[in-house]
Amino acid sequence: MQKPSATNVHTLRAELDAAGSEERVDWIRSLSSKEQAILFAHAEGGVSVSDYHGEAGEVIINEGCNNLPAFKTFQKRVCAHGNVVQGYNENNIRWLIGPGHFLVRPSEDVEGEVWFDYYFEATDAPEAFPVPSSNKRGLSYLVYANMIDVMRGVSEHVSVGRAIKNGKETGNYFVLCRT
Repeated sequence: MQKPSATNVHTLRAELDAAGSEERVDWIRSLSSKEQAILFAHAEGGVSVSDYHGEAGEVIINEGCNNLPAFKTFQKRVCAHGNVVQGYNENNIRWLIGPGHFLVRPSEDVEGEVWFDYYFEATDAPEAFPVPSSNKRGLSYLVYANMIDVMRGVSEHVSVGRAIKNGKETGNYFVLCRT
């Protein structure tokens, strides 16, 4: 598959839609920091809350890869639970930084974008999720507190996000593949 550029982001959709799940995951993991930023800059919304969850109680796994220097791979697990859609982060250091529970909701700023809202304080969680814990305590504070991930669609199964921390855009990007 092609790497993202300013001129081909829209043609990537067909390639990604035609690819299998394993090929899409390999592709997102092959992207450089610069390519993730390009993908975000040229993706145009096209995603909704329903793209991240299945039936009530069903946990949907989104494989992820970020542009941080360490701990690049992770999962965002999402589930429709009661009247909300919520998720958490699964990674090999969850025991240290916490699960980072978040609310999945439409963007307040741009139609066709979705927010993963870490301001959300989960008091209840789906049975398959870790026990709710505050994003404002311990090392979770450094990673998840006061953050919103802005999500844009790339293809049917792939989306790209950028972290907004304390209301300011960061240089932290990541790509997800719904498996």
